[in-house]
Amino acid sequence: METTFDNSFAVLTQQQIGDGLNVVALVSTADGSDLSVALSNSTDASLTVSQNTIGARANGNVAALNGTGDAVATGTFLRVDANTILSNDSGGAVNNGLDSLVTFDNGAAGAPSFGFVAGSQQFITNDGGAGIAASSDGNSLSVTAAGLLNVGGAVYGSSISVEDNTAFALASGNTGGTAIELTATSITASAGLASDQTIANTNVDALLGDTSAFALSVLAEGDATSSSILLDNNLSVAEASGNIGRTLLSADADTALLSNNTRDLAAGFINIAGATPATRTIADFGLSANQLITGSDLTAIARSALGATVGSTTGTANDAGAIGSSTISLSSNAQQATASGNTLTNGIALSGNVIG
Repeated sequence: METTFDNSFAVLTQQQIGDGLNVVALVSTADGSDLSVALSNSTDASLTVSQNTIGARANGNVAALNGTGDAVATGTFLRVDANTILSNDSGGAVNNGLDSLVTFDNGAAGAPSFGFVAGSQQFITNDGGAGIAASSDGNSLSVTAAGLLNVGGAVYGSSISVEDNTAFALASGNTGGTAIELTATSITASAGLASDQTIANTNVDALLGDTSAFALSVLAEGDATSSSILLDNNLSVAEASGNIGRTLLSADADTALLSNNTRDLAAGFINIAGATPATRTIADFGLSANQLITGSDLTAIARSALGATVGSTTGTANDAGAIGSSTISLSSNAQQATASGNTLTNGIALSGNVIG
């Protein structure tokens, strides 16, 4: 917009999974995968099992802002770019239902509403059942060098590597972002954001190797001479997250950034059912955010197994397993399990030669 924007504007988003009366089951599985390489003897050879990815992801509601730079991307956002921005006194209001966990309204008598409004609500409720679950279980990557009748399996002048492989299980409840961005030579306005995220009676599970570990292995039943056997830089990750929210209100004026009302205030509220007192914000530019997890378990489990074996494991007549001038390495492997409840980032950025 190249001239003047003189109005009020609002954008609202609501996402809901479940009604509390029926079972919710959002389940993703990547179970029982097996990648294996079998050979007899290996001489002056190179064998690599690398950069494989096995994983499962289950998400609830998603309306997120991308990146950490510009306010406006996907998600719930309002953007106005003009030479002059004016919002009228009638303003707008955000009232997300579901017990009014987050409310933007007129507040005290005579207090005006915001000229620009953005609000988002994400709600998940369940009546037992699986909830939200990602499972990556019983998966394996393996290399085996073995001969018939326990004769063979020698590795000479060779390289066998199982490296840079990834297994993951990721489960999340609500992921949301809400933004307002006003850019102009002069701005006379007020603006407010509201964000509400709730998970009720819904378990969020990220299960990697829950019953059978993610297995990476190399077995050479003969001798290893002038060779390298590497199991390095493999990653196992399980992450279970509840509510992840980001709000950003940005107003950038080249000259003056002013309120649109003589009382120099607008009103924003967070009203949490049963909470005393409610949180109240009075400002020209305001953010309100609420995150709630109730009756819900968040679980992250990561189990992996790494092994390098030289020599027969059967206990029979094959008297092998000598290691000469060789390298056996199991290093820089990582296993991580993270369970996080509520994660919220709020930000207001105001810029102008005169702010008042």
